[in-house]
Amino acid sequence: MKSIETIISELIESAHVLENVASVALSEASGRVLAADVLAQMNVPPFDNSAMDGYAISAPEGFDETTAFRVVQRISAGETGVPLSRGEAARIFTGAAIPHGTTQVVMQELCVVSDNVLHVRAVCASGEFIRRRAEDVAAGATLLKAGLRLTAAHVALLASMGVEQVLVRPLLKVALLTTGSELVDVGQPLAEGQIYNSNRYALAALFGQWGCEVVLDEQVVDDLSLTIDLLRRAAVVADLIVTCGGVSVGEEDYVKQAVTSLGELHSWQVAMKPGKPLAFGQVLATPLIGLPGNPVSSFLTACLCARPYVRARLGMARLLPRWFDVLADFDWLKPDVKRVEFLRTTYTDSGVQLAGTQGSGVMTSVANADVLVRVEAGQVVHGGDVLRAVSLTELMSL
Repeated sequence: MKSIETIISELIESAHVLENVASVALSEASGRVLAADVLAQMNVPPFDNSAMDGYAISAPEGFDETTAFRVVQRISAGETGVPLSRGEAARIFTGAAIPHGTTQVVMQELCVVSDNVLHVRAVCASGEFIRRRAEDVAAGATLLKAGLRLTAAHVALLASMGVEQVLVRPLLKVALLTTGSELVDVGQPLAEGQIYNSNRYALAALFGQWGCEVVLDEQVVDDLSLTIDLLRRAAVVADLIVTCGGVSVGEEDYVKQAVTSLGELHSWQVAMKPGKPLAFGQVLATPLIGLPGNPVSSFLTACLCARPYVRARLGMARLLPRWFDVLADFDWLKPDVKRVEFLRTTYTDSGVQLAGTQGSGVMTSVANADVLVRVEAGQVVHGGDVLRAVSLTELMSL
């Protein structure tokens, strides 16, 4: 068996970044991966402005609570005032341009005004409540780096710069093939020995959240010729083929035979639990990842192994998830002696506890979990032990 680190490394090394970059409107950019650095075209803020409603003052030396200021103007956001002389003040509102000569802005709660004469109840520091020109971003600076997936916050930042178009990577086109004659699509009645095809919906959701476009989503019965036909179709329309099931050593695991008839397939045994069988190859030059068929095994293998590959294909800067320490609020006394185990856990006041039964077919353990906890082969866990963990929310997002 190969370690999961080795498998991930080999998958990443095989990944070629999608070319065919395109310029898209900012309104369509959320969730896309930047193909080039974005440089700031202007200063943000573009001018000194007030951080709150109050009064801009030009304080003389020796300024204190007894100093009187003559209010000479009113400046709203979008307006430009005239310079202030020493001892003068301007009523000003949040976002309004600071007039030349201003030493600080005093919040209105500290101001007393009568007959256009202002007194300040408490002395504030020079420069207070003034947002300086370019204090957020300076023109010419790198605003966002290539390989970043754009979020709503990034879109807001770009909009503040007046950016209309951004250069992004294309969506990764994925063909999903779930295999097994025992599988029935949701909405259909179950016969004896049949189960619902949860993998089909889980993988479509995952790859959709990972910046992919699912261009083919088919369920395949256990038939060699039908499997070959579907793989041939998938190779024409997709950048990546993902199969679920059929890559083990069973007599009716036809994916392996079908792939090798059209290309090549490397079958691996990954030293992880849940999960073990994993395959990588190509069908008519289109890359293929073969996931195991058990629901939890398929889901976690996709999150831990396929996700870094997808990120590499999209040209993302960071490929691997963030790991952190958690305290075990459970005992794990019978570990697997050959494989790393990934336990599904939820947060408690004392750390994390198991999110139900940890079997490879029990999806409630994934649906109810917050984090995956890594337990090394042969490692016995007692409450209070420190373990490495990764957020399931992060794994399920790009």
